[in-house]
Amino acid sequence: MKRILVLIITLSIGIFTVGCSSKLSVESLDIPIKDNMELKETYNKKIEKTKMEISTYEIKNENLDTFLEGYEKDLEKDGWTTRTNMKPNGIVSEKDDNSVTFIVYEDSEKLLLDIIPTPKADT
Repeated sequence: MKRILVLIITLSIGIFTVGCSSKLSVESLDIPIKDNMELKETYNKKIEKTKMEISTYEIKNENLDTFLEGYEKDLEKDGWTTRTNMKPNGIVSEKDDNSVTFIVYEDSEKLLLDIIPTPKADT
């Protein structure tokens, strides 16, 4: 009886944990990463009940005003479509049933890009 109770509790905790997490990640979405993009950190942020993975890349030899123009072309070649244009600081792109927000900014004289897989908005 104790084994069954422990098994039920363990399964319930596992199902609850998986059910409240987003399965979206930069790696799982096969987002194009250019040679001049270096991963600095990946962390999870919880927004409402959805845990989102945010990956921050440092971009070498580019500038804030022009980076997204070229990167958007790379995304389009890979099958992504721009849904929202907030250039020069951001775009939201979609492919299949996935949506990703790209935010570019400068911090301590470094050009950084946050890649945030997000739930696809209903249109």
